[in-house]
Amino acid sequence: LGLALGACLAMSSSLVILRALDEHRLRGKEEGQMALGMSLAQDVALGPMLVALSFILPVGPRPASWIMALGIVGLLSGTVLLRLMLVPALLARVRQSQVSELQVALAVAVALGAAWATKTVGLGEAVGAFCAGLAFGRDRQTVAPAVEPLQGLTAIFFFAATGLLFSPTFVGTHPLAVVGMLLGSILLKSAIASFALRLVGMPLRSAIGCGLLLGNVGEFSIILAGNLFTGSTDPALRELHQLILTTCVLSFLGMPAVTWLAGRFLPRPRSVLI
Repeated sequence: LGLALGACLAMSSSLVILRALDEHRLRGKEEGQMALGMSLAQDVALGPMLVALSFILPVGPRPASWIMALGIVGLLSGTVLLRLMLVPALLARVRQSQVSELQVALAVAVALGAAWATKTVGLGEAVGAFCAGLAFGRDRQTVAPAVEPLQGLTAIFFFAATGLLFSPTFVGTHPLAVVGMLLGSILLKSAIASFALRLVGMPLRSAIGCGLLLGNVGEFSIILAGNLFTGSTDPALRELHQLILTTCVLSFLGMPAVTWLAGRFLPRPRSVLI
């Protein structure tokens, strides 16, 4: 349980970090690339963590281990096959048709199919969707603009669903646990991230600022916790799930203040004279 809790709270929000870096015109600078790289490394780790924790913490009914093992092998093989052969060939045919909507349909179909397959073998939908994104990675310049209109819409649905799950009553009945988890996770993650960035040569003030940005609890924490605890009937595990969800939501709400504080340490954007 401690490992699962740590994994859930370890995920940062790349979306929040990107916006803050853009505001300070740091995305293309060395500091921004380091901070963004650390955040993206957490995102990439989501898939392996989901697979590993599904074995370590089997909550609710799951398929047999041999089915999950075969699913992992098939998932890895299918991702490589899609990335190297099938996706480029399919996208080439789609481009020949000169119907841009087909690119969106293809990306959605592959993502939903992969999510259904991984859910069937007990690995969770997020693993399949993540691997579908990897499969399209070689053609990101073609696919990303096509699916960009869906990003805002899916983000709206995601945060709306998160708001439905959030319980203000839980905050009132567990104030010390919620405050302790929120402050503890943000302060600990910020300190570790700042120390790591300082070790690789980032100036101290920039390391503190980027560390504060990386201290947030991101949306992937909700996905990870949902895959681990949703099927549980144990009241203690359901309460832990609610604690993680509450921590994530409050972290989202507090990010403007944290971003403002991080900006006191980050390099100020230089004004352009025309």
